[in-house]
Amino acid sequence: MRLILIILFFCSGKLLFAQQYSGVNVNRIKGRTYKGATEFESYHQFSLGINLPRSLNYSGDVAWALKPAKGYRYKVLVPGIQGEYAYNWQRIAIHFRFMYERVEERLVKGNEILISDFDQNTYGIGMHYKWLYRARLRLYSGITLGSSIQWVRGPDYNNNFGSKSGYGSIQLIALGINYKFSNFGLFGEVGYGKKGLIYAGAFYTI
Repeated sequence: MRLILIILFFCSGKLLFAQQYSGVNVNRIKGRTYKGATEFESYHQFSLGINLPRSLNYSGDVAWALKPAKGYRYKVLVPGIQGEYAYNWQRIAIHFRFMYERVEERLVKGNEILISDFDQNTYGIGMHYKWLYRARLRLYSGITLGSSIQWVRGPDYNNNFGSKSGYGSIQLIALGINYKFSNFGLFGEVGYGKKGLIYAGAFYTI
C-alpha cells in the first residue's frame, strides 16, 4: 500500500510540474504573439496640419521651380491647411490628403505692379514607409502625388474669381516624425514639394 502511495505521489508531482512548465511556455508564446500583434496592428489615422516655409512657386508653369520667376513676388494670406486620412498596415501607410491655401501674387512690370489672389486646392494620394517603428515613436519617408486647382482673382476680373487652372503636384517626404501619446499624437515632416519644406500638426488614431 505504501509503495502504491509513493508511486501515485511521484506521478502526480510529475503531472503538476508538466502543467506548470506547459503553462509558462504557453504564456511566453502568447506574450510574443501579443507583442507582434501590437507592433504591427492595422489602424486608421486622421490628421490636421499646416505647412510652414514654402519651397515651390505658385504658378502652374513653374510648379517645379524652387524660386518664383523673375518679377514675381508671393505673399501667403492663408497658409496651407491640410487634412489627411491614412490607413496603416504593417510598416506601410496609404494616405489621402487635401490642402487649401490662399496666396497673393505681385507682378512687377516697370513702374506698374499687378496684384492677383490665388485660392488653391490640392488633392493627393501617396504612401510612406515607417523605417523606425516603436510603441510611441515612428520615423518614416514617402511620397505624395496629386493635382492642384487654382482660382485667380486679379485686376482684370474686377475682384471676382475669373479664371481657373490646374496642374500636377508632388511632395517628397524626406523625414517624418510621428510621436503618439495614446490615440492622440503630434507629427512633423521635412521634405520638398507642393506642401513646402516643413509641415506639422496633430493626429488621432482609431
